[in-house]
Amino acid sequence: MEFIVRYENQHFSNYFFSSQEILCISEIGLATDFPLQFSESMNEIYKLPYFEKGPIRENFVAMGSNEGLLLISKLGRPWYPSKKTLAKL
Repeated sequence: MEFIVRYENQHFSNYFFSSQEILCISEIGLATDFPLQFSESMNEIYKLPYFEKGPIRENFVAMGSNEGLLLISKLGRPWYPSKKTLAKL
């Protein structure tokens, strides 16, 4: 788990960070053998847009917006920043 600041969202606080300051789940990661094909299906069926700042690659695709992202990665690809390899459960 990591906490992400997205300054573009214009949410500011005068308090020290605590669990009360968590606004949303910013990113959810999914691993699949075919990220590009999976993302195309998500776009076609659910009209989920590709992230305007994110990559659309054969091994990694970002979908959604600054309010919430679906990160679709190829199985076996190292996960940044831990460099751990994604594997099937």
